[in-house]
Amino acid sequence: MKLVITIFLSVATTLAIAQYQSKSSGNWNNPSTWEGNVVPNSSTADIEILSGHTITLNTSVSVRNITITNGSLILGSNTIAIYGNLGGLQRNNMSSNTNTELQLLGGDEVAPFEFPANIEKLKKLVINRKQGAISYHSIDLDDGVPADGIVLVLTHGILYMYDASIVYLNSKQIQADIPCSDSSHIDGIVQRNIPKNSGVYTFPVGNKGFCRPFGVGLQNGNSDNINQVQFLYETPVQHDNINYNNLPGGIIQYFYWKHTVVSGGNPQRRLHYSYDDFPGVDSDERTESMTLANSNGSSAWDKATTPWTVNDNSKWVQFDNANASNSEYWTLGSVLSEINYENLHLPIELVTFWARLFDELRVELHWVTAQEVNNHYFVVHRSLNGIDFTPIDTIMSQGNSAEFSYYEYLDEVLFAETSILYYVLRQVDMNGDFTESHVIEVLLPQKQTQEIKPLDCKPLQGAIYIQIDTEQRPVSNIIVCDMQGNVHYELSDFSEMTSQFQVLIPVAGNKIYVVYIRYGDIYTSQRMMVR
Repeated sequence: MKLVITIFLSVATTLAIAQYQSKSSGNWNNPSTWEGNVVPNSSTADIEILSGHTITLNTSVSVRNITITNGSLILGSNTIAIYGNLGGLQRNNMSSNTNTELQLLGGDEVAPFEFPANIEKLKKLVINRKQGAISYHSIDLDDGVPADGIVLVLTHGILYMYDASIVYLNSKQIQADIPCSDSSHIDGIVQRNIPKNSGVYTFPVGNKGFCRPFGVGLQNGNSDNINQVQFLYETPVQHDNINYNNLPGGIIQYFYWKHTVVSGGNPQRRLHYSYDDFPGVDSDERTESMTLANSNGSSAWDKATTPWTVNDNSKWVQFDNANASNSEYWTLGSVLSEINYENLHLPIELVTFWARLFDELRVELHWVTAQEVNNHYFVVHRSLNGIDFTPIDTIMSQGNSAEFSYYEYLDEVLFAETSILYYVLRQVDMNGDFTESHVIEVLLPQKQTQEIKPLDCKPLQGAIYIQIDTEQRPVSNIIVCDMQGNVHYELSDFSEMTSQFQVLIPVAGNKIYVVYIRYGDIYTSQRMMVR
């Protein structure tokens, strides 16, 4: 029994969150840099850099959350593993160089990591968190390539590249094959430099939760053969303009690739697919019908004269050698009229569900569905502890659709006492059947708070009593909620109140409640048990 207790206490200690604040500018591993003279280095360490301090990372470390309130963090030629997120008014003051290794780790509920503006170059990037990462600027992974050529490890989580930003993999020393999957890929543009006669190089691209890699090989070419690839899970351009003489079975109608030869020789192309892309079509039918179809964006979709091979075990179709086509748009086409790709329809599914902090009082939720049929509505559930979820709103379906449907919802979180909110999305069919999404997590900023004075608020039998001198302490908002986030009382209009405001709020007994009172810019809170 003693052994069991000892192990339990050890685990509990490991899970405790430790808070660290900078005391002065200096090296990370110098104790005098931190309040308490303790160097932070664990997956449960929350650090805050303030007072204009500049911290230089001179050793490899692990942290949970980093808040740069007023200062900067220079990563240098080291490895930093982040299990939480980066925040603060000066979050963009975290900078890297070509020898920095950044590891974005954490559980399924950790919010996406948003790249700060000064993380532009890295030696290596590792993503192993379900919600992935987001960047609004290009990321360069080709200047400090390690000896093994591994600069990008996509274990779990998607790297979303917004605003036409690019992941640069221009070094020929980078590994040829970069493993990826539906849950781990790059949603955006990838650029690679393809060496001659070195096999097919993978572009680990995907879109809207679907990974469909693209391969490029070179038999001839220049010293630099720069290629860009992006995968788009949407209706192809010119989708109804098809040369049916060469493609009697049409083309896939719900995804395509954009492949640009920036410089260099004619490439050999490889298109990857999933068996799920072909409902009702077996292996022999795929092998006999599939080819590479292309269009320049204005011409009809057609097949090239270059011979091709379908490898259904490895799930790709490729040209047998270089192809001289300058067309940028590529997808899968059928050379058999009896196997018509245009009649293929995918099942209904939730493609993606994610959230971000819109401002300090609101959370913005986004989700995308594909091929909606018989979908009635969605219910958004919120939790303060990740266990007890409460429905907060219902959003009706946009109706049956063969295209992607996009939804968003803005959640007011003024009363959230916790620093983390959790959400689950329930999708309900017309017949009442439902499915639930994964849990997502949103970090909230730390508000300026203080405890409510005992005279202001106290629990009674089956009620909460609040009394405030509004002349001495002008009030702008009062909210009472339970630990599941259900609001039991709310008041924001005090225009007709006397100087002595009093209210008795009946509530259910034997429950814990939180009272929030806002005095100007000060948020106050008090947790209490009502008998």
